[in-house]
Amino acid sequence: MNPGFQRLAAYPFERLAILKQDLAPPAHLPHIPLSIGEPRHAPPGFVLDTLRAHLDELGSYPATR
Repeated sequence: MNPGFQRLAAYPFERLAILKQDLAPPAHLPHIPLSIGEPRHAPPGFVLDTLRAHLDELGSYPATR
């Protein structure tokens, strides 16, 4: 394995799960999920238009510095 992997930071949601593991939310308050979740709304039209216009570029990673 690449030794550089040891220097990578933990995934943010992995750290969040560890921070939340011993917490119990107040029963009288509604749950507010702090996870990645699923989109609940359709993306704006201009976002879809931009994605469609650049679909040919999605098959490669951007150049690095």
